[in-house]
Amino acid sequence: MANIGPTTAFYKVETSLTRTHNEVGNSRERIAAGKQSAHAGDRASNSAMIDAFRLDHVSAKAGIKGASVVMGYLETGMRTIGSASTLLARLQELAVLGANASNTFEEYEMINAEAEGIAQEFNRLMQGATYKGKDIFVDTAGSEYLSMGARNAEMTFGLGKIEYSELFDVLREVGAGLPNGGQLVNLVKLPSDAILGNSVNFETIVGADFLEIAVKSNLGKADILTLQDTAGVTIDGNVVSYTFNHPTQGNTKVAIGEIDATKNGSQGLLKINFYPDATVPGTSDLANGDFSATMDEVISYTEILKTVNIERTRNGFISSLKDKNGNAITMGAIADADRTYKNVELSYKAGQAGTAGMGTVRAHIQTATIGGVETITNMEIIDGGQNFRANEILVIPARTGINFNGNIAGDEITITNVANNHKHTVTQARTTNTFGNQTWGPGESGQYNFDANGAPAVGGNNLTYAAGDIKKRSVESTVQVKDTWGTGESGQYSFDATGAPAVGGNNLTYAAGDIKKRSVESTVKVKDTWGTGESGQYSFDATGAPAVGGNNLTYAAGDIKKRSVESTIKVNDTWGVGESGFYNFDASGAPATGASRLAYNAGDIKKQQVVGSTTGNLTWGDGESGFYDFDANGAPATGAARLAY
Repeated sequence: MANIGPTTAFYKVETSLTRTHNEVGNSRERIAAGKQSAHAGDRASNSAMIDAFRLDHVSAKAGIKGASVVMGYLETGMRTIGSASTLLARLQELAVLGANASNTFEEYEMINAEAEGIAQEFNRLMQGATYKGKDIFVDTAGSEYLSMGARNAEMTFGLGKIEYSELFDVLREVGAGLPNGGQLVNLVKLPSDAILGNSVNFETIVGADFLEIAVKSNLGKADILTLQDTAGVTIDGNVVSYTFNHPTQGNTKVAIGEIDATKNGSQGLLKINFYPDATVPGTSDLANGDFSATMDEVISYTEILKTVNIERTRNGFISSLKDKNGNAITMGAIADADRTYKNVELSYKAGQAGTAGMGTVRAHIQTATIGGVETITNMEIIDGGQNFRANEILVIPARTGINFNGNIAGDEITITNVANNHKHTVTQARTTNTFGNQTWGPGESGQYNFDANGAPAVGGNNLTYAAGDIKKRSVESTVQVKDTWGTGESGQYSFDATGAPAVGGNNLTYAAGDIKKRSVESTVKVKDTWGTGESGQYSFDATGAPAVGGNNLTYAAGDIKKRSVESTIKVNDTWGVGESGFYNFDASGAPATGASRLAYNAGDIKKQQVVGSTTGNLTWGDGESGFYDFDANGAPATGAARLAY
């Protein structure tokens, strides 16, 4: 498609308008000449035609004037583009000069400074060029209209805005150590970058209870770090969780930490604070939360897992509310029998001013019929969320899980007060005791390396086992006897008859057949003290708490050394934000289906069905009898003196 300049375009428009204008004039003259000979009935129509042609003539003249203004606009736009092209040509020259490795550091800085100045002028032209108060560059090319005369004749014009964000972008600081280091520029790349290049520096710090990542660059973009769900790791709000397929518990989700409130990635710093204990009790062979120990496989076991309350300190925790009529709602504990609606999850009203708080707001609700209308009288806050404010509005949903919320569904309740530095118990402690014997699994069968009496197998009399049998093992007794010196062995010890080190030849002697003896030395552990000239202060106070305001505990030479002991607390695992559903058992723990299943929602403590089993002594089976290799006192025995079973 061929392009023409604004002057040629205007010439063609003006020629067309002038031709139309002349034809209208000729037509008017012909009509006027024939006016005298026209019949009386035709004069009215002739007059109407004359008026229409006169209007066309005037409109065409106005269109020519408008086209003249558009021509001025287009000429100004072309001149602006021409000036911008000249600036870009100089920028190209500077880019070539900057790609010369023989430049000195000072020459790079001068080239960069000139390039930044030209870029600023280029941006001023693109953003500030106007003609008769109108911006030269419009959002959409050809979006402006020009009337060309009567009968709705029109044309479109307009120079579209030019995209140049890859050249000129947000203000940034040049990295230290580079030419013009520390200066603020808008150029995405400086001429010197072709040789010295951009830099991106990463730093990772792995602490005992945190992971911190920092990034810093001299690129023309903000340094921002974000976490994405991948390979079992999910981000729920600011909570980092890990999901894996446990061999017995199935799909298991463990919350392992939280994103730091300050170092949240927005300034190139991202920190994850790990929870003290991320182990799910009873779901694996892990004995503790730091994964440092496992439970050995045994024939039967007794495993006791204990947890304690987990607490979170929150600001903006909802503490009081009023109903839709503005009446204060009584807050506090509600007896289970008086709870009209249980575990109701309240939602933030959409469209209101402000920002919704964080977390799920849940409460038990008690209602009463007042004046024929079901009205909220009492509420017990289960979870008051965080970062809420007074006068914000919450809405009661139609239902929570499978339970409907009756006539109060859709009611709006208003927050009247919130608590700051509130310690909220997220989960409560529980203790689970599990007892059971270990058995051979499906498809497992074989034979032990001992016989039915527990003695080593001889001649194929091995004891066999099959799936479901209790696992057995042979218990061998070891008797410790006194060790004696052998035939021909004699000499002396390095100690005397009392066990003290020998002095002056008073060594204790021995001969063949004597019981071997040894000197037992005691090691006494004493308190460690600070040495001569050592003095200073600890990082904690006299109570062992972290020191604040200079109340550090001091020490001097001769003082017993001290240290601060920190506790690690194991907490319960809860369902995360947005998680809800049903267990495959009811509230009593019995297997269940359909509506009788126990439901769970976000924030509830995760539960599991505990199947009880009875632990007992291992006994000999039917038809099993024989003799041990020791007597009733446990001493080695043979023949009839052996203990029978």
